[in-house]
Amino acid sequence: MTLREILGFAVQAYRTDFVAFFLIALATVPLQMLSAVVIDRINSEETESLVAIPLQIATTLVFLLAVGALVFAANRVADGQPVEAGAALDEAFVRFGRILTTQLLYAVLTVASIVAFPYTGYRYWQDIQRNEPRGAWTVLGLVIGTFVYFSVRWTFSTQEVMLAERQNWAALDGSATLVVGQWWRTLGIVFVISLSVLPASIFTANPGELPVLVAATVGSLLLALVLPFVIIAQTLLYFDLKAREQTDDRPV
Repeated sequence: MTLREILGFAVQAYRTDFVAFFLIALATVPLQMLSAVVIDRINSEETESLVAIPLQIATTLVFLLAVGALVFAANRVADGQPVEAGAALDEAFVRFGRILTTQLLYAVLTVASIVAFPYTGYRYWQDIQRNEPRGAWTVLGLVIGTFVYFSVRWTFSTQEVMLAERQNWAALDGSATLVVGQWWRTLGIVFVISLSVLPASIFTANPGELPVLVAATVGSLLLALVLPFVIIAQTLLYFDLKAREQTDDRPV
């Protein structure tokens, strides 16, 4: 699929089962609202830090659960089956341990890959030259690749957990295998998809003069509104890469 087709199919899928997708994403809203209100009532910076950490951890855990459920729901739509928010969340909950450990590994290794410069730059240079040479653009891309090369390769780790029943290294390796030879295309499409989160992020960072609870409510609802589209589109890209891999492996 082209980028336009991925975005179009994502909009269509979201519109078809909007209620179910939005209900899944709404699971992320209460803790965001609670965190904003609780932190706003604390006057001590030291106490604020102590309270903010567990609240942020809890918010992240719920977010991971919602993302896993949205991936499952996107797969249901792709299979032509109805989506139920409760069933999707149940499936994500069953796999939550695998989602958590895989994403923790993803986060740790992504940070480590940035710190590991110049090794990351070397890997980017070797792999891009071998699998999708870009000529002079390879040199320019070295700056980008140094910071996000492995992160892009592991983008589909949650899809691997939810849809391929993999976890940890196997999930990261499964994602990386799909991205080989499609790194720049994957980066570009993921970047475009992620732009849909920009308005919600800008509002959250600059809520103006709105009361804390109102700003937190509006910001979290905006994020819940666009999150399903992002995950559906990324999952469609995942399917596209799998189809391309199968085509490349097909005997001539």
